[in-house]
Amino acid sequence: PHFLFNALQAISTLMHRDPATADKLLVRLSSLLRAMLDEASSQTLSLRTELDLTRKYLEIEQVRFGDRLRVEWSVDDALLDVQVPSLIVLPLVDNAIRHGLSEKLGPARLKIGAGSDGSSLLLTVEDDGLGATVPLRHGLGIGNTRERLKTIYREQATLMIDTSPLGGFRAAIQIPLREERT
Repeated sequence: PHFLFNALQAISTLMHRDPATADKLLVRLSSLLRAMLDEASSQTLSLRTELDLTRKYLEIEQVRFGDRLRVEWSVDDALLDVQVPSLIVLPLVDNAIRHGLSEKLGPARLKIGAGSDGSSLLLTVEDDGLGATVPLRHGLGIGNTRERLKTIYREQATLMIDTSPLGGFRAAIQIPLREERT
């Protein structure tokens, strides 16, 4: 996944400037990779596990950003056992950090949400970063995410990306809830 290259690039940047922080990031990246091998090797996993992997990735970014990055979670606990495609949220978080927040001066806010309208699960990732002009050029991560959703859910799932030149991105995935919901 693309976010691994981004994490390694962040560590590489720190190697000569701040070796202690680079070392700390390598340990956290190792922990994330171990968890990914253990948890995310199947096509789907629980939302709980997906969000845990995302938290591990954000621990890496938090070291790099320091107090500048504030992460807000809004997750309906009743949805934590719902099956979602593995590594579906994490690339959206990586995109928000890479394209929205990394170049922003001052405080940066990232919001991650999971809710339901009864028949669908809605996963959101929002940032207050730089935004962009439209139409957007979708990269590899967004293209892969759309393709995976189509493979698993056919036309029943959507990925929407919204932005504004005034700032911020919002990615929203809507997938049907399956019977395994508790």
